Amino acid sequence: MKLRNLLFALLILLGGVGYCQLSYEHYKEAYKPHYDVLVKNYTPVETFNDLNSGQYGAALIYLYDESLKNKDLQTNISGILTSADRSKVAQGLKECGASYAIKVLGLMKDEWQQEIAWFLDRETYHAIAPSLPAIRDFKPGSAGYLFKKEVKNFGLLYAGGGLDLAYSAFKGLSTYVDAYNGWTTKVGPGGTLYTLSEELNSPGGFKGFTLGAGLKLSNTMYMDIYFQRRATVASGGGESPEAWTKDIKFSMNNINLDFMWMQQPQFISFVQGFGFQYNMGGVKHRSSLTDNKYEKIGDNVSNFGVKYKAGLMINPESLPVMFGVTPYWQINFPKMDFTSVDEANPQLAYGGGDVDDLKSSVSNLGIQLTVNYKFGGKQEVKDYPTFEEELMATMDPHLNTTYEELLPRITPDGKTLYFVRGDHPLNVEGASNTQDIWVSSDIDKGLDKATAKHLGAPFNEGNYNAVVGVSPDENSMVIKGYYKNGEPDGIGYSIIYRTKDGWSKPEGLDIKDYKSMAKGSYVGAYWTQDGKKMILSLSESSTDDLQDMYISELQADGSWSKPKNLGPDINTDAGEHSPFLASDGKTLYFSSNREGGEGGYDIYFTQRMDDSWTKWSEPVNMGSEINSENFDAYYTIDAKGEYAYMVSSENSVGLTDIVRIELEQEVQPDPVVLITGKVLNAKDNSPLEANIAYNGLLDGVNYGIARTNPATGEYKIVLPYGKKYDFSANAANFIGISETMDLTEVGEYKEIVRDLYLVPIEVGSTVRLNNIFFETGKSELKDESYNELNRVVELLNQNPAMTIELSGHTDNVGNAASNKKLSQDRAASCKTYLVEQGIDESRLKAVGYGEDKPVASNDTAEGQAQNRRVEFTILTN
Repeated sequence: MKLRNLLFALLILLGGVGYCQLSYEHYKEAYKPHYDVLVKNYTPVETFNDLNSGQYGAALIYLYDESLKNKDLQTNISGILTSADRSKVAQGLKECGASYAIKVLGLMKDEWQQEIAWFLDRETYHAIAPSLPAIRDFKPGSAGYLFKKEVKNFGLLYAGGGLDLAYSAFKGLSTYVDAYNGWTTKVGPGGTLYTLSEELNSPGGFKGFTLGAGLKLSNTMYMDIYFQRRATVASGGGESPEAWTKDIKFSMNNINLDFMWMQQPQFISFVQGFGFQYNMGGVKHRSSLTDNKYEKIGDNVSNFGVKYKAGLMINPESLPVMFGVTPYWQINFPKMDFTSVDEANPQLAYGGGDVDDLKSSVSNLGIQLTVNYKFGGKQEVKDYPTFEEELMATMDPHLNTTYEELLPRITPDGKTLYFVRGDHPLNVEGASNTQDIWVSSDIDKGLDKATAKHLGAPFNEGNYNAVVGVSPDENSMVIKGYYKNGEPDGIGYSIIYRTKDGWSKPEGLDIKDYKSMAKGSYVGAYWTQDGKKMILSLSESSTDDLQDMYISELQADGSWSKPKNLGPDINTDAGEHSPFLASDGKTLYFSSNREGGEGGYDIYFTQRMDDSWTKWSEPVNMGSEINSENFDAYYTIDAKGEYAYMVSSENSVGLTDIVRIELEQEVQPDPVVLITGKVLNAKDNSPLEANIAYNGLLDGVNYGIARTNPATGEYKIVLPYGKKYDFSANAANFIGISETMDLTEVGEYKEIVRDLYLVPIEVGSTVRLNNIFFETGKSELKDESYNELNRVVELLNQNPAMTIELSGHTDNVGNAASNKKLSQDRAASCKTYLVEQGIDESRLKAVGYGEDKPVASNDTAEGQAQNRRVEFTILTN
């Protein structure tokens, strides 16, 4: 049973091997145009032949739109395009654009789509072929010489042989065997009675060999002529009155004639075809009770049948042989009649059974494993590029192309730009009504030199994709579309995370009431850099596509709040969409078609006045240096705030392009600090997969969580001025560490590199508590120390067997005895706080070392600062 199932699955799998879409070059070579016309002397054809390409394209668009109202026009369109000058048709399809070209060609039968496609230029072919199955799945009519060998028609291609394995039910023979098994007492030589204690197994598996040769019929067809010899054996026996055995063997010889087709010859070529076979066989038996030699019983049986065969030919060019792996399915008729076998050696009369059941067709599933010698001379077949290779080689590598570019998202460091490209042939759903995410990783070179590449899953699924936000570390992104268990599940947004192997499956973000609120045709969103807010644009009316903007905030349970309207300071009776919140967390940019603009949609900016997210400064139009009379939207800025990227249709190469603008000081957001670095294992400097939380040092509020790149340990954090920050790194099986950053005084944009070293949770490990603060010469803890000590509490709670020593240290300024007492008091203050938070005092030891254990020279102020510290050491765990 297992063999049968395996063979059937393999046959189906190989029978379903697809054919890759042909490149333009290959299609032009493989398809042979016939130049026939569907309708002769059709008057509208002459009119269309007189149109220039622009008029032709406009006419096709008009006729297609009208055909949606009048179905009879669809027949007229087909009549025109299949009868007009082919080159004129191709030019008209190019002019009307990929989306309409696909729709127009879709009105025709497959053979006419294939005919017209041959006349298209390379760019138009690339744009429409992936969306038209008749062209995408076209199989070449000529693939060069079979097996890359030059052989004349009806010449010998190959000869060889190999192993043949098959499965059949053998109903007729099985009935005979069952009857034998039903008679458990056997008469041996001299009348001795023998007991059948081990029944003969039911026949099922065929095995044997095959020998054959191939004759060439054409450049894609050949005839496979071969001989099969296979056999199956039913064996059993007994132990009484002595050990004995019995075998019944059915052997079959087959002569086969198959007509095979193959794709373009290559190292591994798919072949398939149909054929006929003539089958002849006979039954023999033997027993150890006689001479143990096979003797024929009954007459030979025969029948014939048809076959489907599909498999792979492995053809190394450097060897004179090729290897075949070919499953097949033989259906035989009429039935083979095994009645003569029972007549010659009766069993049914003793073991039971119906004579009619001795007939069966012996159809079977099988596989051939062959080695074949190749005849003929070697012929070099042109190695065509794949569709994707050709497209990549010929497409415009630049960021702005003749396609539509939308929705730029610049990373905070200004080095990577994610954006949407519309109706490109490489988009996962083809070139008709699609928007996919692309990326430029060299945008810092400038727009003219920047290149772009298409992203695969999980970024792009379905027709409409976009990046909604990128975390500063680029290790988390929010994308358009709600996903459940990794599969698309309606409108909304989802988050993906960088992993060691690429990117995680999207996880849907549950925004309360979002699906019921977003009733319009268009939606948009921006995920803020702290990861805690989503600014949404949507319409709550199904009859009005003008959008307003809303705020949704991350909740403690991981869900998102119901979207709240940003208020009348921003939302008007006009449309507002494409929000972007700068790194300062206050400056909001958006696009609106409100009165007083330059024309169409313009970019505006405003600043948040408080934490209600409903009070804003009066929105300011960014002026004619940024806005045009046309469509301007999708504004984005890096953390530095000097350059902005946006989308404009003004003087664009395609429908819309991405432009970069140097910002004047008055429209720049407030400056921020970009902190970069790595989180490393303190023992061996290996990178760690860690989370970095950044909190207000004084208020304890968490302002965001960053992730490291799992492969490199790199992280990035963007911090606005105006606060003291404490940021801590945590990784599994490591002791968290924290650093402080005093940004209370507003300054200019700057970048700081800060590597963080985490100590493994091991006995003897010592960690400095960086954010412990005391008044000079005193031991009372300042409030800003509590965040740091709370992390120690968390560590101890997670490791209930752990005990630690808290140690205080000073510099060498002043009296040594006083320093030791101060260090002891400070360590004791830390211990007291931990006990107050519920840690058992027996797990804590406080020791003051004074100036006895410096970690730096006391000759400098910097060294003295390093020596003034509180540490803890793991004693047991």
